Amino acid sequence: MNANLKRLVAIGALTSITEIYSSIFFTARMYELARNSIQTISIYYIVEYFCIMLTFLLLGSKIKAYPLKALRIGIMLNLILLCIIMLLDDNVMQYYILFAAVQGIAMGAYYSPFAVLIGIYNDNAIRYCTLSSIFNNIVSIVFPVTIGFYIKTTSFISMTSCIIVVSVIQVVLSMRIENVVMKEAKCDVIHFMKSLKRANSAKKVLNYYKISFFSGIVSSVLDRTVLLLIMIVFGSSVQLGILNTVFAVFTICTTWTIKKYYNGKKSKVIIALSAIMPLIAVSVLFVNTNTNTVIFYKVINSVFICILSMMTNIERYACLGKELNKQFTAEHQIMAEITLGLGRVFGLSVLLIMNTLIGGLYAIMIMLIFISFSIIAYAWLIAKQ
Repeated sequence: MNANLKRLVAIGALTSITEIYSSIFFTARMYELARNSIQTISIYYIVEYFCIMLTFLLLGSKIKAYPLKALRIGIMLNLILLCIIMLLDDNVMQYYILFAAVQGIAMGAYYSPFAVLIGIYNDNAIRYCTLSSIFNNIVSIVFPVTIGFYIKTTSFISMTSCIIVVSVIQVVLSMRIENVVMKEAKCDVIHFMKSLKRANSAKKVLNYYKISFFSGIVSSVLDRTVLLLIMIVFGSSVQLGILNTVFAVFTICTTWTIKKYYNGKKSKVIIALSAIMPLIAVSVLFVNTNTNTVIFYKVINSVFICILSMMTNIERYACLGKELNKQFTAEHQIMAEITLGLGRVFGLSVLLIMNTLIGGLYAIMIMLIFISFSIIAYAWLIAKQ
């Protein structure tokens, strides 16, 4: 592997750490500080996901032409946010909507150029995938429980200062990557959708966008809803860290098993099982909400949602076909991200409405039932693909 790719692998692993901090522990921090926790967290992520979509739409051409500059901007924006979080401490909630907007722009500016740069510098695909997988697995197992214990024994602000150091290392590594400027080409999503009507793969691509929409509900919205459930039932950063480490182990084991035995053919039995098991788990949770049923529900989801997610990821790159792949790869990826984002925003809007009408634990439980039926629709679309 060349030096540029090694630095990108390191940046990716460090991003996994900052994501655990922001998506789990900063969300838990907002839950503790907010007066109406479910409403605040729903609005925060609706704004964030909307800004991610907006960044892809408005800056797609610039990100495509100057991926390294965009990557650095994304990392630096995240670093600035972390510094402000540390300075504001308990007053951070006064600006949470602004934080969400900037975080969305930072994520939109980071992920797309990161994928572009990997494609440019990847001179050893097998070694990259292996190293990236190893680092991500280590991070997902070690860091949730480590961060949880650190916050418990010190403070959230102390942990934030450590994450700032991680982000500074990312900035330094990005500065040592060789700059690349690609030929600037307009990302024309409208032209792509018009061309898609005449393509042989149109049916599969359009069905994939439906899958992507439900993926937004099934993955991101489910994660946020379960996090709120864990905070209601447990309410401890240590337990939050331990549980996320346990769930990560189940997800990693499932991923490894699928990679070893999955032959690329969609088994209708496995898809049906992946659709039904979460509904059974949420029924058990609804009847009796306690520590054991919460863990049971999340473990079931970690296993079966992982199976559906891997099938979705395969279809994302396979559905476009050769005739459109060369000309419209960027446009397809933007549409995939937009439909994913729309699913996230829609799902969180439902959570916001449920909280307004009902509130508390019952709103979370009804939301989990809604997500379970969304999983069935998600699995049906995958089987149809």
